[in-house]
Amino acid sequence: LAIRRASTLLPPAAPTLRTARFATDASRALERRFDAALRDDCGVRANDTVVAAISGGVDSTCLLHLLARAECRVKVVTFDHRQRGAASTEDAAFVRRLAARYGLECDTHVWEGDKGTANEFRDWRRRTLLETEGDHVATAHHADDETELFLLRLARGARLTKVLGGMRMRKPPFVRPLLREPKSELRKYLEDNNEEWRDDASNADPSYGKRNRARLEVVPPLDA
Repeated sequence: LAIRRASTLLPPAAPTLRTARFATDASRALERRFDAALRDDCGVRANDTVVAAISGGVDSTCLLHLLARAECRVKVVTFDHRQRGAASTEDAAFVRRLAARYGLECDTHVWEGDKGTANEFRDWRRRTLLETEGDHVATAHHADDETELFLLRLARGARLTKVLGGMRMRKPPFVRPLLREPKSELRKYLEDNNEEWRDDASNADPSYGKRNRARLEVVPPLDA
């Protein structure tokens, strides 16, 4: 069972932020690529409402900063899975503060059941995002995620067409405007602009699911 625990709506921030506060050439380049991907690949138009799934980690925090300076309207949705004690609650509070900084609506959804499985959490998040009113649902999937998915499908012996299929930048209502960007670029953007994010300790545990194992043990040697 899961319920909505909190909702915050503040007046729009003014003026709309157009560039990073401490914009470097790399930051400006990422912003240009993001704007083009959002418009041309994801089909997001000015005044469309984008529901942004934000956890507070590097990827989604970067997504929120980039969306906040775009021309679309943004609704922030964050989830407290209640699996990591106070850290999980603090993650959600961080997202609410960041949304408030931009004057954005932020809904926090709290898992009310016992310890859940990865599939249960994923289904809950997907269902909640689809129930949130908006034109698009933006997630922070990036190029490293696509590499991990490729390896997982290959390891499972999936058909070649599925292995090579990859993720789509647009699969309505879901959009993934960061899909061409490596995680290192997202982290660099936040560091260059002196922005904070939250680290989920479970992401550094290779025993916590096959995707973690692929990310921590399989992909690094390939990048070496």
